[in-house]
Amino acid sequence: MMKNEIAEPLGDFETQWIFSEYESGKPVSEIAAEMKISENRVYAKMRSRPKTYEEIKCAREELYCRRLRRVRGLADSIAMDYLERLHEKLADAETDEEKDTLYEQIEKVLKIAKQYGDRVQLAEGKLTANIGNGNGLPFKIVVTETYEATTQSTDFTD
Repeated sequence: MMKNEIAEPLGDFETQWIFSEYESGKPVSEIAAEMKISENRVYAKMRSRPKTYEEIKCAREELYCRRLRRVRGLADSIAMDYLERLHEKLADAETDEEKDTLYEQIEKVLKIAKQYGDRVQLAEGKLTANIGNGNGLPFKIVVTETYEATTQSTDFTD
């Protein structure tokens, strides 16, 4: 280390423990509760080492994204297996009532897979759309037409 260079302090055990817990995905509220201090105090301790705090935040976000991708993968795998089995049951179903019951079950599995797919996209910073919450579009469209005035007479009397 050079003479004018100042090394970042290693920090106390408490701060290191906070960083470790935070990086592993534990919420600040739980960390604060375990330490019997306020959430603001936990954040203050982490901000006392800004470079480390930023590195830990990046690692935490990466872990979060990995978990979401894993959940999405599992949901997709389960949904695929479930749909294949339902396809066989649908082929064997004899009444429309049996088929309707099976189709209702399919919707539940597809909803789970879609929700986690959306969460992964959000976590990765991709744009998502939530259009149509049952009330139509989330904005109002107004179309205004302007007609050009005509100079011709509209008098049809001869």
